[in-house]
Amino acid sequence: MGRSLSIQLEDLIQCPNCKGDVYIEMDTITCPNCKASFPIVDRIPIMLDTIDNESIELSRNKWDTIYCKQMGDAQFERDFREYQSKYLTPCWDSISKYIDFHKALAYIEIGCGPFYFGNYLGQTNKDSFVVGIDFSFSALKIAKYLLEKNGVENYLLVCCDINKMPLKNGIFDIAYGGGVIEHFRSTESILQSLHYILRKGGYAFNTVPALNIGSLTYRQIWGNIPDVYLMKEVFEFIHIKLLKGRHMRFGYEKSFTKGKLIKMYAQTGFNQVVVERYPTFIELEYIPSLALKDLMRRVVESSDLFYPMLYVVGKK
Repeated sequence: MGRSLSIQLEDLIQCPNCKGDVYIEMDTITCPNCKASFPIVDRIPIMLDTIDNESIELSRNKWDTIYCKQMGDAQFERDFREYQSKYLTPCWDSISKYIDFHKALAYIEIGCGPFYFGNYLGQTNKDSFVVGIDFSFSALKIAKYLLEKNGVENYLLVCCDINKMPLKNGIFDIAYGGGVIEHFRSTESILQSLHYILRKGGYAFNTVPALNIGSLTYRQIWGNIPDVYLMKEVFEFIHIKLLKGRHMRFGYEKSFTKGKLIKMYAQTGFNQVVVERYPTFIELEYIPSLALKDLMRRVVESSDLFYPMLYVVGKK
């Protein structure tokens, strides 16, 4: 695309319940087909039905607590600066292997939280249209504040359930999820939704925890669930039923092997699927000694047995 993108809300949004067209009047989105109605609050459509899924509700409660705290003490300002210094470049460089960020793009970030990456893309490429979706309204309020502060105008934020995205078919050039799809029991259904909203030739890029010795040992302090038959059921029982989610810092979270990621993407209809290590900054916050932390970081970074994150990308 060699022009600035301008996408109207009616051209982007559909009813999450019946996938019908909607019309917008004042601060309300209405579906004439199934009569569903959704409010728009502070320019953010809220298209979120009552959630009765245990794993999704667990994740939403955890993240809402985090974002409410960030709003209360303005911690998101510091977090945004930290993101830019530690995490922005690896993300930009990894996705740039597949997408030219200098062209006008229709970009969507699922589970966007405060929408840090989309915010940066909106600043650096004013011709692109950036969309962030999340089930936490608190996170989207932070995202809106930062977008407006940084002069980004060509954006849309939507509060919704990723399992029922209210977005039309074939819109986006790139869908990005930074540590998102692992928070759902049915990862395949999320990939199907991403495939649906991408245009032909578009890419779905996701980062996820790697299933290895690291996730089976030290990542258990975060309540990680290995996505392997029987192991998954056992770890779910321990962390959810017995421990009541006490160690699940970010809610329900799975880890994957490279083979499982390739299989899920391929079965969803994606082509040219690639899975690689994702060059994330490794915190190791539970190790108090700086010298030992540096040593362990070198060990983790050099070994597939402990490396924490993978990225998976596929083309529609």
